[in-house]
Amino acid sequence: MKKYLKTLFICALLVGCTIQLSAHSPWTTGLPGDSVRTKSGFSFGFNVGAYFANKYNGNFYNGASSNVDSIGLIFSNYNYTQDIQREITDTFRLLELPQKMGYQPAMQFGFYVKYSFSKQLGMFLQFNYTKLKAKDVFTMGIGPAHAYLSFDDIRTFPIWGTEERIYIDLGVSKTFETSKTVQIFVEGGLNINNTLVKEHKIAIGNLEYSLINIYGNTPYTPNTQMQTYETRLGGLAVGAFASTGLRFVFNNYISLDPGFSFYMTKANLEGYPAYRPQYTVFLRICYQSLSDLSSSN
Repeated sequence: MKKYLKTLFICALLVGCTIQLSAHSPWTTGLPGDSVRTKSGFSFGFNVGAYFANKYNGNFYNGASSNVDSIGLIFSNYNYTQDIQREITDTFRLLELPQKMGYQPAMQFGFYVKYSFSKQLGMFLQFNYTKLKAKDVFTMGIGPAHAYLSFDDIRTFPIWGTEERIYIDLGVSKTFETSKTVQIFVEGGLNINNTLVKEHKIAIGNLEYSLINIYGNTPYTPNTQMQTYETRLGGLAVGAFASTGLRFVFNNYISLDPGFSFYMTKANLEGYPAYRPQYTVFLRICYQSLSDLSSSN
């Protein structure tokens, strides 16, 4: 979370510098916001924000036998289990996997291109990127199980997965003017997203294992030349989105747009086909087209 706060702080400084420089710019003749509010044509922007993924897809990483990536890949392999037993210096057994594994909030970055037909209506194309991490723990019983013992040596170990998501939004934007410098905007349209699993692992002491099966139907055997297979988990999916926010117009060519987006879509992860809501909060810095800027000089 500290790195996210640091990123937001840097973005805030950049916004402040942009506003300060624009305040002394020759472009700012006339009422603030006249150009942004009345001109047709292209504008572009840069987004930064926070992405909140639905926990439904997080269980893709919980290691259950019903998932394409199962913790059984490790615990059913004799060579792995011997290494684990040496690491914990005792016998062991798998007890419980996480049942409600969710994603941590993540930073989102992207850019935005819009064509305005009038000061109220426009169409836009937007690209956003985020890297998500789902993290939880599973439990193991250490030592032999004895019926006459009232307690067991139960230990927890981390299990996690990371994925990248790219969102492409094609939508319509409607603007409502409330003052010369403040506007309300609403957006909506089609979302196309691509999900790619980057890693899926567990750690037991100093040992770390990937649950992504790259050996096909052949169990891993150390010190052998085994064939590996390229494994791509994820894919394309289609959904819809709606956004709303405020546009603060600082001069004729620059605005700052904080907003909130609601997505009804899915991540194309095997075994999790349902559509679920996803949320983002964002800050967008928008500029009029460079052709407009150059023509004003």
